[in-house]
Parts: sequence; C-alpha cells; structure tokens
Amino acid sequence: MSGFADSYVGRLRAIVGSRTLLVPGSRIVIVDRAGRILLQHRSDFGVWGIPGGSAEEGETLEAAIKREVTEETGLSVSDARPFGFASDPLHETIVFPNGDRSHFFTLMFYTRSFTGDLAIGDD
Repeated sequence: MSGFADSYVGRLRAIVGSRTLLVPGSRIVIVDRAGRILLQHRSDFGVWGIPGGSAEEGETLEAAIKREVTEETGLSVSDARPFGFASDPLHETIVFPNGDRSHFFTLMFYTRSFTGDLAIGDD
C-alpha cells in the first residue's frame, strides 16, 4: 500500500502547498443484513463518518470507492449504486489539521453487497 505522498493529491500538495484543491472523490453507505450502517472513526478529526476517499489518476469514482473500502475496512464491495452528489463548499470544504484545504466533489454510493471481514486498514 502506498502512502499519502505517493497519491495523486499528495503529489499535488508537494507542488501547491496548503492552498485549496478541488478534489474528486466518493463515499459509500454500506448496510448489513441487520440494517446497520458501517461507520469509521477518523483519526485526523476524531469524528465518525462513512468510508470514502479521493480518486487517483485514471480511476473512475466507482473504482475509487471499491479501492478505498478495501484499504480502509478490509471489505470488498460490489453493486455500488450512486444515489447522490455532494459539492456544496459550505459542507465540502475541509481544512485538515496540518492546514491543507480541500473542496471535495463527491459521488455518494450505496450497497448491501460486500464480502470479507472487517479490519482496520489505516490510521
């Protein structure tokens, strides 16, 4: 697994510093058979959220969400269906603890189809 510095956004950050980046990404609502929604605790902000992340060069948003879910949770998702889009700068512009700013343009997905065992795949 490569680190942040090797990612598309990481390589851009090395050039532009902390100024606002426009970032394509995806998030997913994963629901199990009992109707529970998978949440993950973010180490950077200390809040709970749904799995997601930024797309890499040459990657579709569907491929990005499948990769991110596997990296972050150990699960493999299938039948990821888009249901919405988030881009309002009021809610989608984030200032990270290190001062980096990103405005996310996020395709939201939903699935009940997944395999694997939950495992923490990153911090």
